[in-house]
Amino acid sequence: MSLTSPDSLPWASTMRRLDPPPHSALERQLYDADAEQACEWMAPERVLTEVTRQYLEAWAWLEAGAVHGGLTRWRDAAHRFLTETCLQQFVDAQQAPGLAARTMLDIMRCEHQLSVRYFSRAGDACYVHDVQRDRRAALYDLAEGRRVTTQDLGSGAVVCRVCWDRQDSRWKLAEFVQHLPAPEALQRGRLRVVERSPLPSRQPRSR
Repeated sequence: MSLTSPDSLPWASTMRRLDPPPHSALERQLYDADAEQACEWMAPERVLTEVTRQYLEAWAWLEAGAVHGGLTRWRDAAHRFLTETCLQQFVDAQQAPGLAARTMLDIMRCEHQLSVRYFSRAGDACYVHDVQRDRRAALYDLAEGRRVTTQDLGSGAVVCRVCWDRQDSRWKLAEFVQHLPAPEALQRGRLRVVERSPLPSRQPRSR
């Protein structure tokens, strides 16, 4: 079936379907082997590059709040970088009581390592896996325009959903889906449950 239509995106016809490997013997026992297997849609390289660039632009705009957070022009730019849940959360935060009297603002900065995956079939939404290394949370005094303190948050990863906005012709942050440990923490032996003390054996109740 063709993905193209009069309203299709320019890259819709070049989307690639990435089929997963066949079910293993165990999966065939656990799941319906006759059901249609899930697949992943991937956009062409130029679209991946655009998603990456505009995702980083959104983060740069968020970081600029440390200096320009009190300016109407900075707040109005939210519609250029955010949509759906992220935009609504930003609007709600701006309308929170006491915002005008706020004197402190914390901003997180980090190095981003991105992977763009799992496009929708129409090619208008996807997920960005963002490994954030050397995360630093800086607390700023807005009145004096200076940094008060910086906290080391280590490394981690977030999964974000981004959507294509037809009106502005750009990708926007739509939802923060999940926060994960950094990939190295998931390596064998690095993240596990350690039993500190054995549980007491269950004793029969006396009658």
